[in-house]
Amino acid sequence: MVHSPRDYSDRRDLQAIQRFVLESLERCVERFRQHQRPELIEAFVILGDPSSPMLHTILEDPRHPCYVAVINTLTTSNSTGLIERLLNALQSESTSLNVLNVISKRNDKIFIDHLLGYTNDEIPAKVVKNLERIHSFAWFQPSENGLENFCEEDQARLVRLVAVSGVKQDELLDLLETVLKNGGPKSRRAACEALASIQGVKANQILLDTLYDSDPNIQVACVRQLRDRHLAETKSILIQMVDSPHEVVREAARESLSEFTLANFLAGYESMSDGARRITAMLVKKST
Repeated sequence: MVHSPRDYSDRRDLQAIQRFVLESLERCVERFRQHQRPELIEAFVILGDPSSPMLHTILEDPRHPCYVAVINTLTTSNSTGLIERLLNALQSESTSLNVLNVISKRNDKIFIDHLLGYTNDEIPAKVVKNLERIHSFAWFQPSENGLENFCEEDQARLVRLVAVSGVKQDELLDLLETVLKNGGPKSRRAACEALASIQGVKANQILLDTLYDSDPNIQVACVRQLRDRHLAETKSILIQMVDSPHEVVREAARESLSEFTLANFLAGYESMSDGARRITAMLVKKST
Protein backbone atom coordinates (compact mmCIF):
# COMPACT_ATOMS: atom_id res chain seq x y z
CA MET A 1 0.00 0.00 0.00
CA VAL A 2 2.80 2.42 0.87
CA HIS A 3 4.91 1.74 -2.23
CA SER A 4 2.10 1.34 -4.79
CA PRO A 5 0.28 4.19 -6.58
CA ARG A 6 -2.20 5.83 -4.24
CA ASP A 7 -5.81 4.62 -4.42
CA TYR A 8 -7.71 7.81 -3.62
CA SER A 9 -10.93 5.90 -3.02
CA ASP A 10 -9.19 4.59 0.11
CA ARG A 11 -9.57 7.42 2.64
CA ARG A 12 -7.24 5.93 5.24
CA ASP A 13 -4.14 7.92 6.21
CA LEU A 14 -1.44 5.55 4.98
CA GLN A 15 1.39 7.65 6.41
CA ALA A 16 -0.18 7.52 9.85
CA ILE A 17 -0.63 3.75 9.53
CA GLN A 18 2.98 3.42 8.40
CA ARG A 19 4.22 5.40 11.40
CA PHE A 20 2.14 3.27 13.77
CA VAL A 21 3.39 0.00 12.26
CA LEU A 22 7.01 1.21 12.25
CA GLU A 23 6.83 2.08 15.94
CA SER A 24 5.86 -1.52 16.63
CA LEU A 25 8.53 -2.86 14.29
CA GLU A 26 11.22 -0.75 15.95
CA ARG A 27 10.32 -2.38 19.24
CA CYS A 28 10.63 -5.75 17.47
CA VAL A 29 14.12 -4.76 16.33
CA GLU A 30 15.08 -3.97 19.91
CA ARG A 31 13.80 -7.38 21.06
CA PHE A 32 15.24 -9.42 18.19
CA ARG A 33 17.46 -11.49 20.51
CA GLN A 34 14.33 -12.77 22.20
CA HIS A 35 12.01 -13.48 19.25
CA GLN A 36 14.54 -14.27 16.42
CA ARG A 37 11.95 -13.51 13.71
CA PRO A 38 13.83 -12.17 10.63
CA GLU A 39 10.56 -11.48 8.78
CA LEU A 40 9.85 -8.68 11.29
CA ILE A 41 13.26 -7.16 10.55
CA GLU A 42 12.51 -7.47 6.84
CA ALA A 43 9.25 -5.57 7.33
CA PHE A 44 11.08 -2.87 9.29
CA VAL A 45 13.62 -2.43 6.46
CA ILE A 46 11.02 -2.41 3.68
CA LEU A 47 8.65 0.02 5.40
CA GLY A 48 11.27 2.18 7.07
CA ASP A 49 12.89 5.45 6.12
CA PRO A 50 16.44 4.98 4.71
CA SER A 51 17.55 7.85 6.95
CA SER A 52 16.24 6.06 10.04
CA PRO A 53 18.78 6.41 12.90
CA MET A 54 18.03 2.83 13.97
CA LEU A 55 18.67 1.45 10.49
CA HIS A 56 21.86 3.50 10.24
CA THR A 57 23.06 2.14 13.59
CA ILE A 58 22.49 -1.45 12.44
CA LEU A 59 24.26 -0.93 9.11
CA GLU A 60 27.30 0.57 10.80
CA ASP A 61 27.69 -2.29 13.29
CA PRO A 62 28.31 -5.79 11.84
CA ARG A 63 28.03 -7.17 15.40
CA HIS A 64 24.47 -5.89 15.81
CA PRO A 65 22.06 -8.83 16.27
CA CYS A 66 19.92 -7.56 13.36
CA TYR A 67 22.79 -6.83 10.99
CA VAL A 68 22.62 -10.10 9.02
CA ALA A 69 18.84 -9.93 8.67
CA VAL A 70 18.99 -6.29 7.48
CA ILE A 71 21.76 -6.97 4.94
CA ASN A 72 19.93 -10.06 3.69
CA THR A 73 16.75 -8.03 3.15
CA LEU A 74 18.56 -5.22 1.36
CA THR A 75 20.38 -7.74 -0.84
CA THR A 76 17.46 -10.03 -1.78
CA SER A 77 14.13 -8.24 -1.38
CA ASN A 78 12.16 -7.53 -4.57
CA SER A 79 10.12 -4.81 -2.89
CA THR A 80 9.77 -1.97 -5.39
CA GLY A 81 9.94 0.58 -2.61
CA LEU A 82 13.15 -0.87 -1.18
CA ILE A 83 14.79 -1.04 -4.62
CA GLU A 84 13.85 2.58 -5.26
CA ARG A 85 15.35 3.60 -1.91
CA LEU A 86 18.61 1.79 -2.68
CA LEU A 87 18.83 3.53 -6.04
CA ASN A 88 17.93 6.88 -4.49
CA ALA A 89 20.92 6.35 -2.20
CA LEU A 90 23.13 6.57 -5.29
CA GLN A 91 22.02 10.18 -5.64
CA SER A 92 22.88 11.09 -2.06
CA GLU A 93 26.12 12.80 -1.08
CA SER A 94 26.31 10.92 2.22
CA THR A 95 25.53 7.34 1.23
CA SER A 96 26.89 4.72 3.60
CA LEU A 97 29.59 2.46 2.20
CA ASN A 98 27.57 -0.49 3.54
CA VAL A 99 24.65 0.51 1.32
CA LEU A 100 26.96 0.76 -1.69
CA ASN A 101 28.30 -2.70 -0.83
CA VAL A 102 24.72 -3.99 -0.89
CA ILE A 103 24.18 -2.44 -4.32
CA SER A 104 27.37 -4.09 -5.58
CA LYS A 105 26.23 -7.51 -4.33
CA ARG A 106 22.75 -7.46 -5.88
CA ASN A 107 22.73 -9.87 -8.79
CA ASP A 108 18.99 -10.14 -9.45
CA LYS A 109 17.59 -9.04 -12.81
CA ILE A 110 14.82 -6.93 -11.25
CA PHE A 111 17.31 -4.74 -9.41
CA ILE A 112 19.75 -4.52 -12.32
CA ASP A 113 16.94 -3.49 -14.69
CA HIS A 114 16.14 -0.59 -12.34
CA LEU A 115 19.83 0.27 -11.97
CA LEU A 116 20.26 0.45 -15.73
CA GLY A 117 17.73 3.26 -15.83
CA TYR A 118 20.60 5.58 -14.87
CA THR A 119 22.33 4.86 -18.20
CA ASN A 120 19.43 5.88 -20.44
CA ASP A 121 20.83 9.41 -20.49
CA GLU A 122 24.02 10.95 -19.14
CA ILE A 123 24.70 9.48 -15.70
CA PRO A 124 24.18 12.21 -13.03
CA ALA A 125 27.35 13.51 -11.37
CA LYS A 126 26.20 12.48 -7.86
CA VAL A 127 25.55 8.94 -9.08
CA VAL A 128 28.99 8.81 -10.72
CA LYS A 129 30.64 9.85 -7.43
CA ASN A 130 28.95 6.98 -5.60
CA LEU A 131 29.65 4.48 -8.40
CA GLU A 132 33.33 5.44 -8.13
CA ARG A 133 33.22 4.07 -4.57
CA ILE A 134 32.01 0.65 -5.79
CA HIS A 135 34.94 -1.61 -6.69
CA SER A 136 33.11 -4.75 -7.80
CA PHE A 137 29.73 -5.97 -9.05
CA ALA A 138 28.28 -9.43 -8.50
CA TRP A 139 27.19 -9.77 -12.13
CA PHE A 140 30.84 -9.33 -13.14
CA GLN A 141 31.33 -13.01 -12.28
CA PRO A 142 29.97 -15.82 -14.51
CA SER A 143 26.55 -16.80 -13.16
CA GLU A 144 22.96 -17.21 -14.21
CA ASN A 145 22.67 -13.41 -14.10
CA GLY A 146 26.18 -12.65 -15.39
CA LEU A 147 26.89 -10.11 -18.12
CA GLU A 148 26.81 -12.76 -20.84
CA ASN A 149 23.14 -13.43 -20.08
CA PHE A 150 21.95 -9.88 -20.77
CA CYS A 151 20.63 -8.72 -24.12
CA GLU A 152 22.95 -6.65 -26.32
CA GLU A 153 21.39 -3.30 -25.40
CA ASP A 154 21.62 -4.04 -21.66
CA GLN A 155 25.22 -5.19 -22.07
CA ALA A 156 26.00 -1.79 -23.60
CA ARG A 157 24.32 -0.03 -20.68
CA LEU A 158 26.21 -2.18 -18.15
CA VAL A 159 29.50 -1.33 -19.87
CA ARG A 160 28.73 2.39 -19.54
CA LEU A 161 27.88 1.88 -15.87
CA VAL A 162 31.07 -0.06 -15.07
CA ALA A 163 33.21 2.44 -17.01
CA VAL A 164 32.40 5.21 -14.50
CA SER A 165 32.65 2.96 -11.43
CA GLY A 166 35.63 2.24 -9.19
CA VAL A 167 36.28 -1.20 -10.70
CA LYS A 168 40.00 -1.86 -11.09
CA GLN A 169 41.35 -0.86 -14.50
CA ASP A 170 42.62 -4.37 -15.29
CA GLU A 171 39.18 -5.84 -14.60
CA LEU A 172 37.51 -3.14 -16.68
CA LEU A 173 39.91 -3.83 -19.56
CA ASP A 174 39.14 -7.56 -19.33
CA LEU A 175 35.43 -6.73 -19.57
CA LEU A 176 35.92 -4.39 -22.53
CA GLU A 177 38.09 -6.95 -24.32
CA THR A 178 35.46 -9.67 -23.81
CA VAL A 179 32.66 -7.45 -25.06
CA LEU A 180 34.66 -6.26 -28.07
CA LYS A 181 35.34 -9.89 -29.04
CA ASN A 182 31.92 -11.40 -28.32
CA GLY A 183 29.35 -8.63 -28.03
CA GLY A 184 26.90 -7.25 -30.56
CA PRO A 185 27.41 -3.91 -32.37
CA LYS A 186 25.80 -1.76 -29.64
CA SER A 187 27.76 -3.29 -26.77
CA ARG A 188 30.99 -3.22 -28.82
CA ARG A 189 30.52 0.50 -29.53
CA ALA A 190 29.96 1.18 -25.84
CA ALA A 191 33.11 -0.79 -24.99
CA CYS A 192 35.15 1.07 -27.61
CA GLU A 193 33.93 4.43 -26.25
CA ALA A 194 34.84 3.35 -22.71
CA LEU A 195 38.32 2.37 -23.91
CA ALA A 196 39.03 5.98 -24.94
CA SER A 197 39.68 7.13 -21.37
CA ILE A 198 42.21 4.35 -20.61
CA GLN A 199 45.88 4.61 -21.50
CA GLY A 200 48.57 1.93 -21.40
CA VAL A 201 49.98 -1.01 -23.32
CA LYS A 202 47.00 -3.33 -22.83
CA ALA A 203 44.45 -0.66 -23.79
CA ASN A 204 46.51 0.16 -26.89
CA GLN A 205 46.63 -3.50 -27.91
CA ILE A 206 42.88 -3.93 -27.45
CA LEU A 207 42.32 -0.87 -29.64
CA LEU A 208 44.62 -2.22 -32.38
CA ASP A 209 42.85 -5.60 -32.23
CA THR A 210 39.51 -3.80 -32.68
CA LEU A 211 40.65 -1.45 -35.43
CA TYR A 212 39.33 -3.60 -38.27
CA ASP A 213 36.00 -4.49 -36.63
CA SER A 214 33.21 -5.44 -39.04
CA ASP A 215 31.21 -2.38 -37.90
CA PRO A 216 32.49 0.80 -39.64
CA ASN A 217 31.27 2.93 -36.72
CA ILE A 218 33.52 1.00 -34.34
CA GLN A 219 36.42 1.48 -36.76
CA VAL A 220 35.68 5.22 -36.65
CA ALA A 221 35.76 5.22 -32.83
CA CYS A 222 39.13 3.45 -32.92
CA VAL A 223 40.60 5.80 -35.54
CA ARG A 224 39.66 8.84 -33.48
CA GLN A 225 41.58 7.46 -30.49
CA LEU A 226 44.82 6.73 -32.32
CA ARG A 227 46.47 10.15 -32.20
CA ASP A 228 45.95 10.52 -28.44
CA ARG A 229 47.76 7.21 -27.84
CA HIS A 230 50.95 8.34 -29.59
CA LEU A 231 51.62 4.94 -31.16
CA ALA A 232 54.62 4.59 -33.45
CA GLU A 233 52.46 3.08 -36.19
CA THR A 234 49.68 5.69 -36.02
CA LYS A 235 50.51 7.50 -39.26
CA SER A 236 50.84 4.31 -41.29
CA ILE A 237 47.51 3.05 -39.91
CA LEU A 238 45.78 6.32 -40.75
CA ILE A 239 47.17 6.20 -44.29
CA GLN A 240 45.63 2.72 -44.67
CA MET A 241 42.34 3.90 -43.24
CA VAL A 242 42.10 6.75 -45.74
CA ASP A 243 41.69 4.01 -48.37
CA SER A 244 38.91 2.26 -46.42
CA PRO A 245 35.85 1.15 -48.43
CA HIS A 246 33.68 2.98 -45.86
CA GLU A 247 33.27 6.73 -46.27
CA VAL A 248 32.81 7.34 -42.51
CA VAL A 249 36.16 5.64 -41.83
CA ARG A 250 37.91 7.57 -44.59
CA GLU A 251 36.55 10.85 -43.22
CA ALA A 252 37.66 10.01 -39.65
CA ALA A 253 41.16 9.18 -40.90
CA ARG A 254 41.35 12.44 -42.86
CA GLU A 255 40.26 14.37 -39.76
CA SER A 256 43.07 12.71 -37.80
CA LEU A 257 45.53 13.85 -40.46
CA SER A 258 44.13 17.37 -40.52
CA GLU A 259 47.47 19.06 -39.69
CA PHE A 260 48.96 17.69 -42.92
CA THR A 261 47.82 20.56 -45.13
CA LEU A 262 49.49 21.95 -48.23
CA ALA A 263 50.12 25.25 -46.41
CA ASN A 264 51.91 23.52 -43.52
CA PHE A 265 53.87 21.36 -45.96
CA LEU A 266 55.11 24.36 -47.93
CA ALA A 267 55.94 26.29 -44.74
CA GLY A 268 58.23 23.53 -43.50
CA TYR A 269 59.48 22.26 -46.83
CA GLU A 270 62.98 23.74 -46.63
CA SER A 271 63.71 22.24 -43.21
CA MET A 272 62.70 18.69 -44.21
CA SER A 273 64.91 15.90 -45.46
CA ASP A 274 64.08 14.29 -48.79
CA GLY A 275 62.55 11.29 -47.01
CA ALA A 276 60.43 13.48 -44.75
CA ARG A 277 59.26 15.47 -47.78
CA ARG A 278 58.08 12.32 -49.55
CA ILE A 279 56.22 10.98 -46.50
CA THR A 280 54.67 14.34 -45.66
CA ALA A 281 53.64 14.92 -49.27
CA MET A 282 51.89 11.55 -49.27
CA LEU A 283 50.10 12.41 -46.00
CA VAL A 284 48.99 15.75 -47.42
CA LYS A 285 47.64 14.02 -50.51
CA LYS A 286 45.83 11.42 -48.42
CA SER A 287 44.29 13.95 -46.04
CA THR A 288 42.84 16.21 -48.74
